[in-house]
Amino acid sequence: MSDGPPRSTESPPDITNTRYQRYPETPMPANNTVDDDTSEADQDEEASQDSSSSLLTQAMTIAVGAMLIAHIWSLWTLRTDVNIIMSYQREHVQQYQHIAHLLQNMHQVKWQMIPAS
Repeated sequence: MSDGPPRSTESPPDITNTRYQRYPETPMPANNTVDDDTSEADQDEEASQDSSSSLLTQAMTIAVGAMLIAHIWSLWTLRTDVNIIMSYQREHVQQYQHIAHLLQNMHQVKWQMIPAS
């Protein structure tokens, strides 16, 4: 009888005692002094990032403002259209009521045969 797959007597390799580290070492600065050339480049890069983020912020603000104005304008035009339709409906209801009133009060026409003389 088989008790399943063959079992290995070897244990898995120990991952803590490997020859290589899992990640490369993080480089540390050699000294704390900053070169003038690199600081100017870093400052220019930071300034360009600040200007691009402020430009993005301004663009998003303008886009949100434009969407808000478009939304308010569409609501106003929709409200105007609904008011026009409601007045049109009121006018038709009044006309139908008038026609119904005329039909109720209409006298029946009496037809008579008149002898030809």
